Amino acid sequence: MINLNLISPEQKDLLKISGLYILVENVLGIFLIASILIAIILIPLNQSLVTLDYQNKKNKEAIALKNSQVTEKIRQFNKQVDDLLKIKNLAYPWDGLLAELAQAVPSEISLNRLNASLSGRLFSLKGFAQKREDLIKLIDALKQSGFFAEVESPLANYLEQQNVTFEIKGKLK
Repeated sequence: MINLNLISPEQKDLLKISGLYILVENVLGIFLIASILIAIILIPLNQSLVTLDYQNKKNKEAIALKNSQVTEKIRQFNKQVDDLLKIKNLAYPWDGLLAELAQAVPSEISLNRLNASLSGRLFSLKGFAQKREDLIKLIDALKQSGFFAEVESPLANYLEQQNVTFEIKGKLK
């Protein structure tokens, strides 16, 4: 087979370069067409997303407007609950104190008066005990109680063996 070299090497190089240019031009053209197609597809989707976002904002505003009254009522209710809890925490647990006192008092003792002051957290008990031992039991029970502290009984309470009229003072815990 005979190989004729009719094209000069310079022309061969030019043909290779022009072929390369045509290839690059075709690839860029395909890329441009693909970009245009993608843009044609995405533009309506973008508009749909903008419309949905706008509708979502309108719905949120409408819901917030509808729920503003309910939210305000809930805030007022929570404020009332907080105020009641503050009042409750300031109150002294008198029911617990009276229950503890009822358990501490022996059956042979009768209480005539209970004075208690929250400002100074002081208390005083006056009553009548049939025996001095019953009074001592009461004083010990008060000292061990969770509501009474610094329980003091004057010496006059211990002078009589029977039919003791007594007064006990101390502090509330």
